[in-house]
Amino acid sequence: MKLEELKWIPNTVLVQQHGINALKRSSQRMTTRRENADEKPEKTQHPLFTIRNGTKHDSILLDIFEKRVADNERRKLVETNTGIVVSLAKNRNLQNVVENQQNKISKLGGIVQKQERMGKDENQYRNRSSRLLVGGTQSPTETNDVAFYAFVSKTEAISPHHTLIFDHVETNIGQAYNQQSGAFTVPISGVYIFSYTVFPSGAGSYASVELAVNSISRGAIFIDSSSGDPDYTGCTGFAVLALKQGDVCFVRVHSTHHAVGRIGSDSVMRSSFSGVKV
Repeated sequence: MKLEELKWIPNTVLVQQHGINALKRSSQRMTTRRENADEKPEKTQHPLFTIRNGTKHDSILLDIFEKRVADNERRKLVETNTGIVVSLAKNRNLQNVVENQQNKISKLGGIVQKQERMGKDENQYRNRSSRLLVGGTQSPTETNDVAFYAFVSKTEAISPHHTLIFDHVETNIGQAYNQQSGAFTVPISGVYIFSYTVFPSGAGSYASVELAVNSISRGAIFIDSSSGDPDYTGCTGFAVLALKQGDVCFVRVHSTHHAVGRIGSDSVMRSSFSGVKV
């Protein structure tokens, strides 16, 4: 455009045209700077602060999360194992306490058994001592031993169904024999051995003598002295009987057989009655 032609163009249009050209030049410079910047190497940044690539950032966060979860699991596992170890230690201590108590109980049991044996030995000693006592004045023993021995102190007449009274008591362990009635009352159920010996006194004495339990005959002997010459030969009977507590045993002349004469008992012959629990 010639200068002459520009004279008539308004100033406003010139200004606008100049501004457009300036903007174009500025845009070109910015484009050039951007291209140059793209060619420069990027500065290295810490992965935690890299946000240009979203996938890489998420992967890092996931790794951190998994690591924290694993750490928490390991810590819980350690705490659990520690608790188990503590519990085992407590159980072991409790087991030791129980074993100690059991040992003490076992020792006490041994002491009790020893004391029981000593008590039995003492009772046996007392029993042996009581066997040496005579007469009806001895005290009942603390054991189950039962025994008695008594004899007739003087000669007496006999008659049918006559109960013999062995009034002189030598032994009465358990105090089960009654020297007033001549009867032995069983204090403890069990097996008993009885012996009864009777001598006739004077010529012509004879009788059937029986051992009765609850008035039932359980044994019998027969005594007889010759009518022409006095015969003092006695007769002895034995019986082994299983008896119950409360049974009553005694010696009597037969209830129906004829009896004559007397029963003798003195320093050279003893009509006696005895028994012992097996």
